[in-house]
Amino acid sequence: FRSGADQDLGDSSRVIAFASADGLGLPERDYYFRQDAKSKEIRKTYLKHLQTMLELLGDSAPRARTEAARIMEMETSLAQATLTVVERRDPNKLHHKLTRAQFAALAPNFPWDIYFDGIGLSGLRELNVTEPAFFRRAGLLVKTHGMDDWKPYRRGRIVKAAEPYLPKSFEQARLE
Repeated sequence: FRSGADQDLGDSSRVIAFASADGLGLPERDYYFRQDAKSKEIRKTYLKHLQTMLELLGDSAPRARTEAARIMEMETSLAQATLTVVERRDPNKLHHKLTRAQFAALAPNFPWDIYFDGIGLSGLRELNVTEPAFFRRAGLLVKTHGMDDWKPYRRGRIVKAAEPYLPKSFEQARLE
């Protein structure tokens, strides 16, 4: 997920905290579910890309293949609870102002107090949650998936974010 501040969708004179879905490696949710030949090929290529990136980080080919599959599984599960591109165009589908307690109840297995304290928002009382179903799903994944699933997923997200700063071999793999 990502968090930040933006204009309150219900009161344009205010700026409030937002929590939004994030964490997919493919451009949008439907890439994970379309069943046409091109979409299947894109997923296959993306899985290979994940494996290559993990190998560049030093994983053996068998480990990278296993971890790439875990990343894809986690992303697919998160994608199931993510709005489509068309749904995201409707501001009413993105406007869910919740109290901090209501938000925490969506994913009670996540340490929200530690998170909000860590980003300097210990006094946060309300926020807009663009996709509550995503946070419910993420909370379920925190409860049902152990560190053996989360570590590869986080590594995949970190390497994606760090790609511009990594050696040229990472850039070449991304371009391929």
